[in-house]
Amino acid sequence: MAAKFFLSFRWYFGDLSHVKAEELLSRPGLRSGTFLVRKSSSCPGSFALSVLNQGKVFHYLIIGDSSGGVYVGLTSERKVLNTMEELVTYYRSGSNFLVCKLTDSCPKSSVDSASLEIERSSLVLRERLSSSGSDDMWYGIWTREGRKLPVHVRRLSQQLYSKTDVIHETDMTRQLAAQLVDLLHAMQ
Repeated sequence: MAAKFFLSFRWYFGDLSHVKAEELLSRPGLRSGTFLVRKSSSCPGSFALSVLNQGKVFHYLIIGDSSGGVYVGLTSERKVLNTMEELVTYYRSGSNFLVCKLTDSCPKSSVDSASLEIERSSLVLRERLSSSGSDDMWYGIWTREGRKLPVHVRRLSQQLYSKTDVIHETDMTRQLAAQLVDLLHAMQ
C-alpha cells in the first residue's frame, strides 16, 4: 500500500505515534466514532486505525494480505477489502466488530481561538468593498511579524447584531478556519 496515495484523505495522518493519536482523539468536543488512520509504529509497513469511543482511544492494526487487500487484525472478523478507502467506508457503515462505527475523521489541527484574535492596531482598513446595512466588507492590510499581508475584513453593525449573534458569527468563523487549516495540511 502506497502511503503517499492516502495523503488526499482527511482521515490519514501518516507518521503518527499511538500516543500522539490518543492525544489528538482525546481533545474536547470529539464524539465517539472519531477516527484516524496512521502508519503503524509497532509493525513497519502496516497501518493502524485509531478510534475514539466513550472517551477512550482504541487502536487496530490494518494488515495487507497477499492479494493486495487489507483487513483489520485483532477482530473476530477477517473481512478483506480491496483498498484502504473501502475499509474505512465499510467500518463507517457499521461497527462490524470494531468498538464502534466510524463517524468523523479526526481534525488535523485544533485552531486556538487566541490565534484568530489580532490587535486592532495591527490592522489598517484601506477600502470599503461592499456595504449591506448590517455589515461592511473591507480590504485592509494586516501587519504581522513585520510583514504586511492583504486581508478582507467583515465589520458587523453594532446596532443590528446582539452579543449572542457576534459570538455565533465568531464560532462559525473559527470552524471555517479550522476546516481551512485541515485542508492546507491535507494538501501538503
